[in-house]
Amino acid sequence: MEENFEVVEVNICGQIFNLKTSDRGAIERSIEKVEERIEKICEKGKTLSLQNAALLAALSFSGELQRAQEEFETFKDEITSRSKRMLGVMESFLKEKNAEK
Repeated sequence: MEENFEVVEVNICGQIFNLKTSDRGAIERSIEKVEERIEKICEKGKTLSLQNAALLAALSFSGELQRAQEEFETFKDEITSRSKRMLGVMESFLKEKNAEK
């Protein structure tokens, strides 16, 4: 299935970028989050350059992504463990039912 891409001109903290995307809304939401994060960082470190603030924002997002991935893996492991226990219970139940016949 072929996706339809469009080139979108965006302004991020005064810098113009042309981005190729198949989801304009996702790009706009991402830009909003990036600008908010950069603004928060700039408020705390008023002497930071835009480049340094963008780097700190990237590191912040990276940390959030890493934590989310770790939480996902923990959740996935828990679901796998519970599924295996449930399967064992169901198999035991079916064996008992078959033995009664």
